[in-house]
Amino acid sequence: MGENLGISMPLVTESIISYEKPQLANINNKEGKTVDFAEDTGKRWWQCSEKESNLLKCRVKDTVQRKEYFTAFYEGKTSDVELGMAISNTIRNAYEEAVSGGWLDKDNEKEFLNKMYCDLTIEAVQLAVSSNISEGRALNQQNAVNVQDSKFVYYNAKFYHSCEKAKEVLRDCLDKFSEELGIENLNKEKYLSEHMKKGDDFNAIWSGSYNNCKMINTEAVPPEEFSFFIKWNMPIAIEMLKSTIMKNVTVCSLME
Repeated sequence: MGENLGISMPLVTESIISYEKPQLANINNKEGKTVDFAEDTGKRWWQCSEKESNLLKCRVKDTVQRKEYFTAFYEGKTSDVELGMAISNTIRNAYEEAVSGGWLDKDNEKEFLNKMYCDLTIEAVQLAVSSNISEGRALNQQNAVNVQDSKFVYYNAKFYHSCEKAKEVLRDCLDKFSEELGIENLNKEKYLSEHMKKGDDFNAIWSGSYNNCKMINTEAVPPEEFSFFIKWNMPIAIEMLKSTIMKNVTVCSLME
């Protein structure tokens, strides 16, 4: 079963990285400790100059709005065109505020846009995984015998493909904006690969989101209609799921 689904379980619990405020919060809960830090220019946030700090604030100020428009896109409430307009506004507003504040000039605008690309890419992926988990949680609550039980694993390929589309829209938005500014050779993909390890990969982030399940090959591209729901030690709930589960979902029961 594990080979067919491309997963292996149980595996060692991995820490989950939170990017609720991109580049500002990297939260590690190991041993009950919580550490917040910024990787902006490789420095802790308190080590940044006033200029660097202000540029960072410009890049992340509309985090709440980003969460809303990415989530709406993943839930199918908005189109890719509307998503593109929202992303373009985010990039433009951040850039214009940085320029008007006197913190951004020609010498550092390329790096600023590359960092914006990293910020938005990470958020796009994190929110796609979050939307996947939320849908799984709703499915779990609908069908669980014990509504408090949270031992489930859910993967829906629609979020993987929506995430890939969101990243494509983001790339197009940044390309158009940099072209408008006359900036050449932005090298945003190279910058992303050098500064982010797994932040731009839906499968890799999903794989670190469940304690007892990990994807063997995170580079695998799932069929668009593929999804599965795994429930631990709940045979009665599984029988319920078989009669009510959405089409194309594979249901598996794993005994502890």
